[in-house]
Formats: sequence, structure tokens, C-alpha cells
Amino acid sequence: MAQAFAVVTVGGLSQTLAIWFGLAAVTWAMTRLFGARIGFPKLLAVYSAAAAPLWVAAPAAALHLSSEIVPREPTLIVAIAGVALFFWKLSESLAMACDWTRLRACGALICTGVFMASFISLYA
Repeated sequence: MAQAFAVVTVGGLSQTLAIWFGLAAVTWAMTRLFGARIGFPKLLAVYSAAAAPLWVAAPAAALHLSSEIVPREPTLIVAIAGVALFFWKLSESLAMACDWTRLRACGALICTGVFMASFISLYA
């Protein structure tokens, strides 16, 4: 039982880290495209600084998708608000790290989102 738990834990952490590093790598490429010279470790720190709202949004989304509670709308609202706050904080942190306006940071994040959506649609 303990070995199975360890395998599941390592697998889950590995998948989370792969997604986090992949998303940061695409964002790093988009910031380079937009003219910034930010280091990859600093960009990972920017993502980590903005991630706190996801600690609430992810469990709320999982609870909403599990359908185990009857009034599902509050969990959906909390999940959407958490994700929106994450992107708000991410654009703010990216703008500060790159010495950009928030609009330019949002442009880089939108390009990251478009790339990730096209990648997911091709390989999912």
C-alpha cells in the first residue's frame, strides 16, 4: 500500500512540475518575443508568486466537477474567481518583472494561452 501511495505521489508531483515548467517555458518564449530579457528562474518565481489563488480555485473546481454537493454554483463561482485572480496577479507580477505595462504583460499571457490552447487541441 505504501509503495502504491509513493508511486501515485511521485507521479502527481512530476505531472504538476512538468505542466508548471512547460507553461513557464512557453511564457518565457513569449516574453522574449515581446522584447523582454527575463531569466527562466525569475519567471518561475513570477508564476509562484501569483499561484496563491489557485490553492482555492483548484479544489473548488474539483468539488464542482465531482457533483457531490447539491448547490454547485458557489463552487463554480469560487473557481472562476480564483483563476481570474491568478491571471490578474500573474499579469501584475510579469509587468513588474519585465518592466512593462500591464497591457503588454497581458499580451504576452494571451499569446501564451493561444499557444497552449492550440497545443492541447492538437495533442489531447
